Amino acid sequence: MAARSFMMRASKTTVQDRAAGAIMGAMVGDALSLGCHWYYDLDQLKREYGEWINDYTTAKPGHYHYGCKAGDVSQSGQLFQYLLETLNEKGEYSDEDYCQRVDGLLATLDGTREGGRYTQKDMRDVWRNRVVMKKPWEKSASLFGDTTDSFVRAVALAARYHSDFPTLIKKIVSNTRLQYQDQQIQIHSIAYGLTVACLILGVDYKRVTGHLMNYKGIISSTIGSELGRDSDQDVPEPDSLIWTAYAAQAVVNPDLQIKSARNAPQMYGLACAYYMVLPGAYYLAARFPDNFETAVLTAVNSGGQNLARASLTGGMVGAITGLSSFPERFIKGLTDGDKWVEVAKKIAQDGAKK
Repeated sequence: MAARSFMMRASKTTVQDRAAGAIMGAMVGDALSLGCHWYYDLDQLKREYGEWINDYTTAKPGHYHYGCKAGDVSQSGQLFQYLLETLNEKGEYSDEDYCQRVDGLLATLDGTREGGRYTQKDMRDVWRNRVVMKKPWEKSASLFGDTTDSFVRAVALAARYHSDFPTLIKKIVSNTRLQYQDQQIQIHSIAYGLTVACLILGVDYKRVTGHLMNYKGIISSTIGSELGRDSDQDVPEPDSLIWTAYAAQAVVNPDLQIKSARNAPQMYGLACAYYMVLPGAYYLAARFPDNFETAVLTAVNSGGQNLARASLTGGMVGAITGLSSFPERFIKGLTDGDKWVEVAKKIAQDGAKK
């Protein structure tokens, strides 16, 4: 029955609709969480925003992102949009074009957390290296950054290069290493991007791991080459590629049932590190694969680093259900929503030509 349901869903969407859905899903998830971002006390979150947040919100005075309006994106969302602009205008990903756009943002920052819709440590490191120390981009990445900006941007690259895994891997590595030196972040960004690519292609979420294992050789060799590992013994193990399978198993295991899905991310941690955010997103995508609204709003209402979690969840479930499944209010309430829909459709169209 589950497989039949998937086939019925897939037949009603197109690859382009799913690619555009992935892009807009990531952006909508970011914006939906902006006003209610970083509430680690879930009771406080409920007191200030009600039992269930179901639309864009405005940050309270004194809280993060105060001054932004409902429907705006975070700094991570801005970086995502710069990448979309590069793909839209160039038709391909270009480090040079993307970096020029980010340099414009860096020029407006002051190196503090509070600057620029809140600047996390990795971007403060990049700012210091680029603006203060005048380093070239290839030497400006953060040494200890462990956030999820590059995972989110992998959604856009997956929408463009979903039919070409080696090229997708190369583009994700190239973009990720501009912000993060940690190769684990690069590897997990690749795995997440490949997951989104599979979903865009119409692979059932529960079967993503198996599908990727069919390409294990070329994936491993490409990753090894991009990370400068020439020996077979130096190629990373594919553990990051099997995360979706464990998430899917956790959802259906009767001994692991969680009554309220909004509490599930607490098992993994509510903080900002990718190893806390990513598994929560994988779980929510596995639990609500055919309902974009429920999946992304559950991520929003789960608190903590809900912005990254909702963006990653939105990227995956948007890739499953397609842009055509989105509630109209999510586009109308998003700042410049109609513009970004057209950009997403253009990138999806370019990706379909490959």
